[in-house]
Amino acid sequence: MAGLRERKKQRTREDLAATALRLFAERGFEATTVDDIVEPIQVSRSTFFRYFPTKEHVLFPDHDERLARFREQLAGSLRESPPLEAVRAAALDAADAVIEGFRRDPEAYRTRQRIVSSTPSLQALALQLDLDWEDALADALEQRLPGRGATRRFRARLLAGSFMGTVGAFHRAWEATGFRDDPGRYRDQVMAVIEGGLAGVLQPR
Repeated sequence: MAGLRERKKQRTREDLAATALRLFAERGFEATTVDDIVEPIQVSRSTFFRYFPTKEHVLFPDHDERLARFREQLAGSLRESPPLEAVRAAALDAADAVIEGFRRDPEAYRTRQRIVSSTPSLQALALQLDLDWEDALADALEQRLPGRGATRRFRARLLAGSFMGTVGAFHRAWEATGFRDDPGRYRDQVMAVIEGGLAGVLQPR
């Protein structure tokens, strides 16, 4: 159980993210400064930058935590299960976290995505953060694929890129609906496409 200090840090992070989202929606991303964000919750600029390296990162407040969980679960599952099962388990856990966040506050999710999609610097950061997920998957798969050296690394990156390409295509299709549909209804369809692409390589024969 998290101690008081950790709970306070988590609350500050959440307050900064929520305040930033509200101000970005009201004033626009470019027109909102870090000083504007910290003033309502009475913390300093230095406090903000202890939690987020840039103003852009405040719109992705749980990225590091979710990515660390994905890496940890994927590594653990790969030690105990065949590769395809391990990828499935880690991917479903990550997807369920997104679904839970959307269901908890769908309007906040829509607002965040609208701001990101209309701001070039945020689009660039989103792509960079997606590569973190691709790298995590490629690193894990490389340990379990047949072969060695550059060839194995190349195959791992191709598979990880295919995985993230499917996820990205789903998100764009979902965005085209205005994020009005509950993503849970598509969960199994997306996983079926991903598994179909990976099965030929990862499924034990």
